[in-house]
Amino acid sequence: MEKRTVKETAIAPVYYKKFQCAASRCEDTCCQGWNIAIDQKTWKKYRSLGKQDRAGIQKGLDKRHHSFRIADSGKCVFLDEQSLCRVQKKFGEEMLCDTCRRYPRHMEEYEGLREFSLSLSCPEAARMILEDREKLRFDCVTRERKIPVRKQKQSVREEKKLLRELLAIRKKMFQIAQDRALEMEERMGMILLAASHLQKAVDQGERSLEGTIDWNEIRKERRKMHGEHRSQEERFLFMMSSCEIFSQLEPIQKEWKEWMEARWRALYCDGVEEYAQRQKECETEDDEMISEKLFVYFLFVYFLGGIYDGQFETKVKFAIFGWFVIREWAMMRKKDKGEIMLQDWVEFAYRYSREVEHSDQNLEMLETIFERHEMFETEKILKLL
Repeated sequence: MEKRTVKETAIAPVYYKKFQCAASRCEDTCCQGWNIAIDQKTWKKYRSLGKQDRAGIQKGLDKRHHSFRIADSGKCVFLDEQSLCRVQKKFGEEMLCDTCRRYPRHMEEYEGLREFSLSLSCPEAARMILEDREKLRFDCVTRERKIPVRKQKQSVREEKKLLRELLAIRKKMFQIAQDRALEMEERMGMILLAASHLQKAVDQGERSLEGTIDWNEIRKERRKMHGEHRSQEERFLFMMSSCEIFSQLEPIQKEWKEWMEARWRALYCDGVEEYAQRQKECETEDDEMISEKLFVYFLFVYFLGGIYDGQFETKVKFAIFGWFVIREWAMMRKKDKGEIMLQDWVEFAYRYSREVEHSDQNLEMLETIFERHEMFETEKILKLL
């Protein structure tokens, strides 16, 4: 059979391969607070064990939901006193289910492209993502392989073309997001403006996205409006309203809602002037650096997903909103302690990620709100940045 050569590309942040589970050193183990589904292949492995081992494993399985049972403490029943997995200790890593073996690693696959990331919901991954002061770089590997010659569908060719154009746009967005000569909020404003121009082209059915964004004009337009309409009172009211929306999300962990609402109350109870002062206190070089890391993370993980639903502008709003919320919690911590350490940012980042990124229901709800709610219209967000 005749074959042709195709190229496949893999992209991952440089820190991806360096990740190692903190295991018993982890301050908030991933083996608690949520159900861990077991894939069919691993489920069959457990059933094929010898009688004694199988009996020991099956005591810890929820047969109805194909998951591990959760103890009254909220932890997986296989987590021992040292916060280590009894299954892995006894049988080795090959007996872990897909979720436990891969987490916090994640892969998104597009036509001819695979992107690998670490989830911010893991404390150790969050620390790796946030502590590096260098601009984020990526490992990119392209390989060739032979496949049987078949007529390529028009839709496949179009997706490959769209992907090339979007990768070029995202690359430029990364450059702007990491331009430290600009304030963080100015960078985000430029990227949101660019996403708005891109969205208009997509909505109008443009066959090619190349050239739809004039980056020089974006820069001029953003500089013209930056600070022109900025109001601390508007920002204060916007964030208070965001809290109400955020409280409607499906709670993943039991203590989440109480933890979150206590922090919102503490931050907003003193009014606009005190809030504005807290904002200024979170504009240090270190805080800007971590804000950059958060925004670039969300942009990397979500922007290309617009290929599937056509909502690129919404993906950028999602990235900005994630930064908004985590930074608000940082402001609260600085109010309480007089300073904010890297560990505080790590805690807020992984807590936010666990509640938002690990619930399809929450992700869909937020994206719908960002797309349709007047409060999140692009022009209104730009005035807050």
